[in-house]
Amino acid sequence: MKWDQSFSIGCDLVDIQHKELICLVDQLESSLESGLTPQQLGAALKFIVNYTRHHFSAEEAFMEKIGFDELENHKKLHSNLIKEVTDILLSLKHGENLNPENLVKFLVDWVLKHVQEEDQKIGMFARNRKHLAEQTECKLKAEHSRRQLTLARLEKLKDLFKQKLIKIEDFKEQKVKTFTNMLREVGLNQLRAGFDDLYYFLSQSVICNHELKAIVVSFLQTSDLQKGLAEIIEIEDRLLYLRSFQEFEMITDDQFDNYKAEILDAL
Repeated sequence: MKWDQSFSIGCDLVDIQHKELICLVDQLESSLESGLTPQQLGAALKFIVNYTRHHFSAEEAFMEKIGFDELENHKKLHSNLIKEVTDILLSLKHGENLNPENLVKFLVDWVLKHVQEEDQKIGMFARNRKHLAEQTECKLKAEHSRRQLTLARLEKLKDLFKQKLIKIEDFKEQKVKTFTNMLREVGLNQLRAGFDDLYYFLSQSVICNHELKAIVVSFLQTSDLQKGLAEIIEIEDRLLYLRSFQEFEMITDDQFDNYKAEILDAL
């Protein structure tokens, strides 16, 4: 029984301990060739089970840290092995004549199955969690950058107004255009993010309700509903786009129902 990359779960501490555990089991397996007395077998198993307890403790701490969703079931598998090997040690202590080859085979099979199957679930969960965290971080950075850019454009307009280089009517018109352009730059396939930005600015009193309506209407007026629905990938986003036309009274209820039926039929 030798270590190879298929045993790795991507956590350095756990992988190092897996290597050590597999090395110990391999040594026990190799020692069968020279013959093991029950006492030697018992001593070897006792050493392995003590190391295994230490390893399981570290592995369970890692699972708790990443919020592994099968933690309790995994801990039961650990407890079951410790109990089985402890029972074997007690049997040896009481003088029972147990077959060393069968015992070592049981241990090898368990370690192989557990590390290659059950522990791989931990690795996959940790990698997915890391990927989601990276996606969320990327999304938040993009969101922050987008909002800061829009605020910078708005500040430029305010400066022009303060310098009396534009009138209040110009300021209001350009303000709506600034936020309308923000929606266009986000694009139809990220329209939900664009709407989230608008409602964020509304909550921060950067825009008011009637400005929000004017921004969305201005955006929708320059959009071709049918082409837009064909361009948008996700069903949820298509329905959001369509509902916006209805909410801002740019299509009739009958048109909404017809388009909605077409979208749902695509499922």
